[in-house]
Amino acid sequence: MNDANPKKLLELYKKELAEEWKALSQLREKEKAELNWADWCYTPTALYFQAFSDCREITENDVFSIGVMVSLDAWRLTQGVYRFDSTLYESLLNTQFDGKIPTDVLLRLPEWCVYIETPNLVFENLNVFGFFCSLEYDLVNKTKELWFVFIADEGLFSFPFYLQETLNDSRESFIKNAPNTKNENTIAAEKSMALAMRLLPLILYLCSEEPDILINSKKPIFEKPKPKKTKKGIRYFDAEKTSNYEVGYKIGRFIREYKRSEKTESMSGGSSKSPHIRKAHFHLYWTGKGREIPLIKWLPPIPVNIENEDDILVSIKNVK
Repeated sequence: MNDANPKKLLELYKKELAEEWKALSQLREKEKAELNWADWCYTPTALYFQAFSDCREITENDVFSIGVMVSLDAWRLTQGVYRFDSTLYESLLNTQFDGKIPTDVLLRLPEWCVYIETPNLVFENLNVFGFFCSLEYDLVNKTKELWFVFIADEGLFSFPFYLQETLNDSRESFIKNAPNTKNENTIAAEKSMALAMRLLPLILYLCSEEPDILINSKKPIFEKPKPKKTKKGIRYFDAEKTSNYEVGYKIGRFIREYKRSEKTESMSGGSSKSPHIRKAHFHLYWTGKGREIPLIKWLPPIPVNIENEDDILVSIKNVK
């Protein structure tokens, strides 16, 4: 797939699946009051299958289309495109995260669905240009899903990551439930899982406490769109245009400035006053009544000569 434009992809699917999209819109508003699913999910996956089956008998190609439509339908409402600073991007992709992080932190995803660009990413000989990521809800099992749709040079492919209590539990559950027989589908699922885990730090960063995001839009971030009353009932409308978000514009420069100063100090024969350099990592802490709400912060790979890690973030905020 040579064109990795998410907006064009949305328009293509809306044109080709106009009947199914209309059926889905009507079904969603009809079922929302009765099923009352969580607000962090725009539309449960089961309703997409129901909308397609209302139009015709579902084929194997339809299953693929539904996998893509799940994310596109949620993304069309806000159309947020996230571009990471190159330094932060590389740091995050090299960040080892603790598998004990609760999956509830993912509920802080800033929009129902985000699109993240992945420049120069090659995975298993596959050029990956970007991906959609949305939160889905399984109406039958009452479980959360993190839904990925990847745009690569060989086309589109989707992957549902079924969430357990922690990221570790989720990964182990995937391995445990994977079929013993190896075939084209199981191998593809394993590769998709590996790619999802590779890109998960980018998602975790967007879900972290006070992420470094420059908003090139008047539209507020972290605010879900509201439905509007029409003659045909309550409806959600597409965003008029994409909203571009620059991620890490401060923290990326902070890391680069540190690396330059470290190189200069090394060449001059000086010695660092910091006791050590801490690897980039996500720091988990608990808040709220009874400390039951998990939050995470990402700490960059910089020298630490202070006791409180939060002071690092204060330094980053002060970068002009």
